[in-house]
Amino acid sequence: MSYPELNKERKEKLIFTLKRRILPFAFVLYFFNMMDRVNVGFAALTMNAELGITPEQYGSIASIFFLAYLIFQMPSNFVLPKLGAKHWIGSLFVGWGLVTTLTFFADSPTYIFVTRFIIGMLEAGFFPGMIFYIACWFPQEERAHASGLFLVSAAISQLIAAPISGWIVGNINFAGYAGWRWLFVIEGLPTIFIGISIFFFMCNTPKEAKWLDEEEKAWLMGSLAEEKASHAKREKSRLRDVFMDLKLWQMALAYMLIQGACQAPAFWMPKQLQSLDPTLTNTMIGFIMMTPFVMGALAGGPWGRHSDRTGERKWHTAVPFLLCMISFLGVAFITWLPLRVFFLGLYGAGIFAAYGPFFAAAPRLLPPAGLAVGIAFINTFSGIGALFANKAIGYFESAFSTTHSLLFLAFLCLLAFLIVLLTAIPREER
Repeated sequence: MSYPELNKERKEKLIFTLKRRILPFAFVLYFFNMMDRVNVGFAALTMNAELGITPEQYGSIASIFFLAYLIFQMPSNFVLPKLGAKHWIGSLFVGWGLVTTLTFFADSPTYIFVTRFIIGMLEAGFFPGMIFYIACWFPQEERAHASGLFLVSAAISQLIAAPISGWIVGNINFAGYAGWRWLFVIEGLPTIFIGISIFFFMCNTPKEAKWLDEEEKAWLMGSLAEEKASHAKREKSRLRDVFMDLKLWQMALAYMLIQGACQAPAFWMPKQLQSLDPTLTNTMIGFIMMTPFVMGALAGGPWGRHSDRTGERKWHTAVPFLLCMISFLGVAFITWLPLRVFFLGLYGAGIFAAYGPFFAAAPRLLPPAGLAVGIAFINTFSGIGALFANKAIGYFESAFSTTHSLLFLAFLCLLAFLIVLLTAIPREER
């Protein structure tokens, strides 16, 4: 395939330009996505009592989000290539921001149940859409680092939102309405405006980028096309073959288990901390919940960069999964608060370190024509894991204790670790 070649200096400059232009906005989008997804966990500190929501009902509320996510993710990502990231992701953003804001008016568990289903439906296309979007801009050797930096925004989101959310729930009672209601308004309205901005600031492909010169566009599009063509020679690109690929199922199963283990705490951990130590105030819980995301923000980028430099993906994914298991065991059995908070932080470091290498492996393992659908399929299993993990925790919290819930999460991490070890993920040449 013929396209203009760039020297090393120009390539490095181009990659830096891509990271400067693409990632900050992607970072902001994922920031608001995660904030709107998990704010119900902080609202639950007082919302559950006001609306009479039991632990099992809350488990259903947390799970219904992922049921909708599961149902609508694949259809959403069939639409994505047709409409383009700009129009599709922008529309989704405005939609879930509006529904989040309207949660202010909730008057029953059923109202919360319905709004969480709608938000899950709208959010379903965002994450795999953004992973696909990054794959449309960054060559393979830069993808783990780019994905890792993008995913760190989830950590930064909770780092900032956790103490603010805890404080809002505990202190804002404007016009006689409880703080948890204002939480949805304060975090929902900005999402609507961010969604509108997507229509003006996002470019679907390098061809649309006015900030690249023609030679840079030609090299970047040619390089990405050559990468896809090279991969296409090794594997058939029919969708039937995508779903018959053992590696796809292994990655999907591992992701289902680790996401079940690591997404559930976003909904349950504030209440679990309250259960483990009733002396903690809502504001204190908000600050404690910063810890996983501080450590996640510190670990995600460097770990992804090391994976890119070495071309190694398997152990860069498996070891963080094992770290998550150790984290949940520490939170379950250690009673000294500072050390318990440290182990809580390890869960954040583990999961955010794993994301970059895991998703950088996907474009290499999956046929290019089925990449968007394959990523959506893997992420759909994330919804399955989170759906059943939240239901299971609701059961454990009602029938047993928080300690049993944490042991269950640790077991899921161990299974994910073992599956990754059994998956054939080749080292990339550098």
